[in-house]
Amino acid sequence: MYYVFYGIGIFLTTYQLISIVECQCPEYFRYFRNESNFEIMGIVEIPYPPQGVPLHLRVILSVATVLPTKYVGRIELAKSKEESITSILHGTSLYYRIYFPVRHPIPVVMSIVLNSYQYCTGPPAMGAIVTNIMLEHVLYPARVVIPLTDQLLNIISNHTTLALTTSSSLDTSTEKHTTTTNPIERQTIVVPNDFSLVRPAKYKPADLSCGLTSESNPLNPSAESTEPIIWPWLTAIFVLRNELDFQCSGNLISRQHVLTTARCLKDGENDVSPDMMQVSLGRTNLWNWKEPGSINVGVAEYKKHPHFQDTESSDHDLAIVKLIKPINVTRSIRPICLWMEIPDLDNIIGKPAYAIGWESSISNKLELLEPKKVKMPVVAQRQCLQSNDRFRKIISSRTFCAGKRDGIDSCLLSNGSGLVMFHARYQRYHLRGMISLTLADFQLYFCESEDYVVFVDIAKYLPWIRREIAL
Repeated sequence: MYYVFYGIGIFLTTYQLISIVECQCPEYFRYFRNESNFEIMGIVEIPYPPQGVPLHLRVILSVATVLPTKYVGRIELAKSKEESITSILHGTSLYYRIYFPVRHPIPVVMSIVLNSYQYCTGPPAMGAIVTNIMLEHVLYPARVVIPLTDQLLNIISNHTTLALTTSSSLDTSTEKHTTTTNPIERQTIVVPNDFSLVRPAKYKPADLSCGLTSESNPLNPSAESTEPIIWPWLTAIFVLRNELDFQCSGNLISRQHVLTTARCLKDGENDVSPDMMQVSLGRTNLWNWKEPGSINVGVAEYKKHPHFQDTESSDHDLAIVKLIKPINVTRSIRPICLWMEIPDLDNIIGKPAYAIGWESSISNKLELLEPKKVKMPVVAQRQCLQSNDRFRKIISSRTFCAGKRDGIDSCLLSNGSGLVMFHARYQRYHLRGMISLTLADFQLYFCESEDYVVFVDIAKYLPWIRREIAL
């Protein structure tokens, strides 16, 4: 009889897992089953967390039952503190593991907040009795001065000798039931070896951060040409034929990976061989192979999205190019942040967006060819479809249209050019899309300059991208 009920319990848990696989916040939260004990856990992913500041994560769960004990679950780093700090410095995702207080019903996530930034929200669990749980975790990265209390600042200002603990990093976690009347308060001080008796300065991103540029005003839309070394994630992809020919633009997303379109890797009816490819980074002149600060790197391999079909559609038109070796991050070469907000297209319609890339038509190698910046606002899907019936064969729920239809921007930039937006909270750019097609591509190779440009929507492919670059 015991084995019968045990089997039923496994069945119910598995059934619940299947039934909630389309969970709230799928870009940031997912369920994971430990095959050794069949325990269901939650995994929280924070893409590109800010550097140099304490990371305060707050997760609110909801479960349709009364908790049988005082245990409300716990949250912890999925990797060691050292590995987590390294991930932050390298500009990759930070992962947390959540242990649930009950096996079934499985809790659902209502809210994920990091440093007051709301990543996602969702409705509570459904049931006659619902319990909400708040789990918190604080990670203090290396060499961060935690803001001190006024009392302690007064002591410091009087030059009183203190016995303080020096630590490279510290993480703490707290768990609270929402009906708790006395919330846990925790104050921790971490002081580096070179601690100076001053208040902490305003946070500035560390040098290894993604999405940073060298321009003083990141939202200056006046110039169509960029200044030197403004867009350090922009790459130029070349293919060796009789000589190295420019193929398309790309976007550096890690120290060893470039994101571009799958069409970029076509040479007529055939796929381009990785051995015949060259990727240039840090360029301000496309044809200056010895430009100071730039490098040229070979390609180890590339992967197209498995659902890409070489048709008139822009659906799944993306590929990840792996360089033969990791590059060093410099002022002129650094990755672009992947999209850090919710993927809903409605949230970015009409907001400032810039397409960054190399020109689509390059014939004169003697002229100074600089990367281009074009302001291209995103438009609603319905507006794009109503502008021209031919878009019906091109766009999908995983693409979007952008542009001003002014006779200029639709024909300027090459395939693979990235559409970036400035994240005001984190003070950096993040990548939302890449140029896939224009209506000119399936006509007489004459650009329809007064039509929108079709972009593949990077935000819809983040799980696939992160999985591939983590391998």
